[in-house]
Amino acid sequence: MENKLIQAADSIPTLIKNTHLNVTLQGWPAAVTAIALFGSGVIIYALKVTHPNKSYAMEDSYDAVKAT
Repeated sequence: MENKLIQAADSIPTLIKNTHLNVTLQGWPAAVTAIALFGSGVIIYALKVTHPNKSYAMEDSYDAVKAT
């Protein structure tokens, strides 16, 4: 079993080298895709900036017990 895993691991670089992914979008589908990708990044950043991560320890939670 171990020998088969080693053989499979040795073939991964060849598999990656011979794998090609071609994506072509033209016209309005490309514009919609670009707007959706960049817009989602802007929205995620805006949410992160306007809602900073606040952690509240509840009375009997694991963090509150661990801190004592």
